[in-house]
Amino acid sequence: MEERIIIYVSLEPFYASIEQRDRPDLRGLPIAVCFGGGIGTVASASREAAARGVYVDQPTELALRVCPNLHFVDGDYSNYQDVWLQLKHLFGLFTNEMEIERKGCVFLDMTHASESGVAPVDMATQLSKAIAEDTQLHPVIGVSHNRFLAKAATFHLSPGGVKYVPSQCVEDVVRSLTIDQLWLLSDNTRSKLHSLGMAMANDLKGYSKEELESMLGAAEGGKLHHLLKGDDDTPLRIPGIPSRSHTFALSRQSHAKKGNNGGQQLTLDLFGD
Repeated sequence: MEERIIIYVSLEPFYASIEQRDRPDLRGLPIAVCFGGGIGTVASASREAAARGVYVDQPTELALRVCPNLHFVDGDYSNYQDVWLQLKHLFGLFTNEMEIERKGCVFLDMTHASESGVAPVDMATQLSKAIAEDTQLHPVIGVSHNRFLAKAATFHLSPGGVKYVPSQCVEDVVRSLTIDQLWLLSDNTRSKLHSLGMAMANDLKGYSKEELESMLGAAEGGKLHHLLKGDDDTPLRIPGIPSRSHTFALSRQSHAKKGNNGGQQLTLDLFGD
């Protein structure tokens, strides 16, 4: 059986990155995108703002207290939607097997691409370049043989970064994760592990499956046992999209035409709205 190739693409903070792309005066500044003129909650926080304690869904009054020099930007949802549709067109040129986690974050199943002999890290690098060329946004991309590891590979990457986790490196990657980065566990499970003094996945080294199940219950304990080994056999959730085989091509010129701004205007949308 051929090994799965899963690519995780994250363009977070999605709204804030688009604002900083379109407004050079905001680049390098802590900004919070809100809908409603800075009243309500934060919809997206730039990396500079996040480093100062601003986070999504945080009340704007609190955000301003933790970051007094925070710049509020009134969100333009139609602009963000246009960029998202452009990205979905682009992903459709690489594969039609896509799970949308949320706007700006997707899993792509590129297993079929192994037929072309292109290395997984080369696929990811090509995709990163394509996104940068077509949208002037810079994603972080992780690649591995399952969803859990592909997303875990993106933690701590800088914009434009690509990381591949091959089978022989799984243990090192998993052991370096914090408890909060074991993202397939429930919030309650992570909270319980924290209450037990666990901060890193490595703190659980040596625990048997039975001990984890006794500690967390059969379902979550069993899941954690598998995650600590880097195991995750969950399929991508692709509603309404039948699986089809495609051949990965490094050149996308036959699928795109030049837009008025000199960039590539993509013409294929396999995923609808």
